[in-house]
Amino acid sequence: MKFFIALLMCLPYVAYSADFVGSGQCVSCHEQEHEQWQASDHAKSMLPATAQSVLGRFDSIETTFHELTFKPYQKGDEFWVDTVTRSGKVEAFKVAYVFGHFPLQQYVIDIGDGHLQAHNVAWDSRSKQEGGQRWIHLQPNEKITIEHPFFWQGAYQNLNSRCAECHTTNYEKNYDVATNSYQTTWSEVNVACETCHGPASKHVTLANKDAISAQQMGFDFDLAKPLNWTYEAGSRTAVATGEVNEQHISMCGSCHSRRTSMGPLQSSAAQSYHEQFRISNLSDNLYYADGQILDEVFVVGSFLQSKMHEKGVTCSNCHNVHTGKVRSQTNGLCSQCHMPSEFDVKEHHGHEPDSEAAQCVTCHMPENTYMVVDDRRDHSFKVPRPLLADAIGSPSVCQSCHEDKDATWAADEIKTWNGKTVHSDWPLANAHARMMRPNAEQELMRYIKDDELPGIVRATLYEQLAHYANERTLNEASEGLSDSDPLVRRAAAEVYRGTPQEMRWQALSPLLEDPNLQVRASVTAMLADIQPIAPAHIKPVLNQAIAEYRETFSQIMDMPSSHVALALLEQQLGQQKLAKTHYLNALRIDPYYIAAMVNLADIYRNEGDAKNEQAQYEAALKVAPDSAAVQHGFGLFMLRQKRYDESLKYLFEATQQVGAIPQYSFVYAVALDHQGQKGKAIDVLQEATSEWPGQYQLLTTLVSYLQQQNRTSEIMAPLQQLIRLAPNAPQVEQWRQQYMN
Repeated sequence: MKFFIALLMCLPYVAYSADFVGSGQCVSCHEQEHEQWQASDHAKSMLPATAQSVLGRFDSIETTFHELTFKPYQKGDEFWVDTVTRSGKVEAFKVAYVFGHFPLQQYVIDIGDGHLQAHNVAWDSRSKQEGGQRWIHLQPNEKITIEHPFFWQGAYQNLNSRCAECHTTNYEKNYDVATNSYQTTWSEVNVACETCHGPASKHVTLANKDAISAQQMGFDFDLAKPLNWTYEAGSRTAVATGEVNEQHISMCGSCHSRRTSMGPLQSSAAQSYHEQFRISNLSDNLYYADGQILDEVFVVGSFLQSKMHEKGVTCSNCHNVHTGKVRSQTNGLCSQCHMPSEFDVKEHHGHEPDSEAAQCVTCHMPENTYMVVDDRRDHSFKVPRPLLADAIGSPSVCQSCHEDKDATWAADEIKTWNGKTVHSDWPLANAHARMMRPNAEQELMRYIKDDELPGIVRATLYEQLAHYANERTLNEASEGLSDSDPLVRRAAAEVYRGTPQEMRWQALSPLLEDPNLQVRASVTAMLADIQPIAPAHIKPVLNQAIAEYRETFSQIMDMPSSHVALALLEQQLGQQKLAKTHYLNALRIDPYYIAAMVNLADIYRNEGDAKNEQAQYEAALKVAPDSAAVQHGFGLFMLRQKRYDESLKYLFEATQQVGAIPQYSFVYAVALDHQGQKGKAIDVLQEATSEWPGQYQLLTTLVSYLQQQNRTSEIMAPLQQLIRLAPNAPQVEQWRQQYMN
């Protein structure tokens, strides 16, 4: 089962100094643009459910997915479904809206209290020849039950909090925490003109007076700032002339990215994307180690890695802003900037001209399929590196076609076309850090200094460096705290998480006044535990930062992740009751939000309430049996209850899950030892040190247990690792003299 970090979907760009007038006001002057827009995905992003908008077959034929029935039918002009609810019973619901149109269409249901839910049984609107014209379930590989987080009535399918902001114009959520209800409004039901241009009342007034000029368009910002691209003498690629701007990234990226909003948007596209959103870095659940797309990440995180972005390319260079479609389906799209006589030839790509394999996008923008049928291209525009892909377990676009060939063959073929090329090996450092290889921090430190790497890459490497906190890495991270890129500053601060309070304060306190909100918020969360014991002269700065942090998350309180963030803050401040309230609110929004369940169980532990602590863990295990954190937490609960045999089962399961960490193996081994199973504990530690080399705690415990068992012939391997890792540690030096002299 996958559990995804709750993401706050996209807020439209609005400027509140003017009023929204509706796209109907735009047609008379902008007929061509309006006609183009009407055929776009934006125009069909969301519409009332009518005979014209509904594409699915509502023919009263019942289908079943995950043993849950779904029956679509019509009542006159209305569209209805009979579907299983959280009560376990089948109920009838009217379809209020359609969501999207191609290659699939979802159906939106009002379940009361303003909650609009996008059902995850969807219509595959592709042609029959393509395999479409059928009902599909959007999570076919999950075992969906009424308790599952992806059940259609759950928080992950809620339109108000996760979808409508990017599918409507002038979206106002209007969520009430006390009643867990919405009074959501929008000025237009789809993504219309004013979503991107902002409210147009001033513009219309000026137009009616024939007073529009280049200096006064009646909008609060100007999106019409294209760069000119020209070829310099001897250059194979065009270069931009003019001032590079990020407006299109800020505008389009607000929806086309995997990110968390830093509160409701109160500004225009003129404000930097990173001032408004916290983009997800290249974490292992979202991207492969080389930055290729893995999960559904919505373009911008990929694009920020690209040479295109670095050189000033924006969305509108390749996409028509009104149709949303690419300007050409051929290599002519890329030939705008890449000289076709150099790149659109067999000597470069090694394939027959005009074949699918010879298309630039085939090799440089490979597709992944999401939502069962939706193919999306990677926008990092990477050069294929088969040997690297083979080494780190990333997809190789060459071998996706040439399945009978190996990586060496593919690399040799590329070399015959283009000769030897030089690339950064930061993906190797990232992959080694993900595997927690010993000394991986040295590789990381080599690449985080490389200013030619994109900020999102360097930020990702800093996040990995946080797992190797020591004097050297902290010194390296201190340089990142003053980097010009807010992503890097935020990630460099993470290296200090868990360090002593005085060190943390000295390093991070200047960032409490950082110009970027996401940096200030991250640092506030890391320094909040100092507030209860802080001297009087620093409390005002901390209190101001904490107030801003609370205000930021209070604006997005319909997300369980916001309540968890605030709960963690309150726990650091010693406000356990407030923290408990936030966890309970999170579970009211999503009864199966694992982070809230586990943390609430810990609060019950502190309160001595073993009954409720156990109930939280048992409920969490029911919906997340493959959560390493849940299994480990329940194992510790069993230990505290002196139910030792039962505890071993859960502690073992924690070591077997995808999210396992070295600490879980250490605890399981110690528990086995306490149960008189030192031999089995040694087996666990040997396996763990093989999977996670260079872990001091695992290695010292293994050597100690081997010593106690007189298995001295097995001590040399872990001891050699310890000598490389901590040669000056007294215990390591003692063992070295004992076993190696």
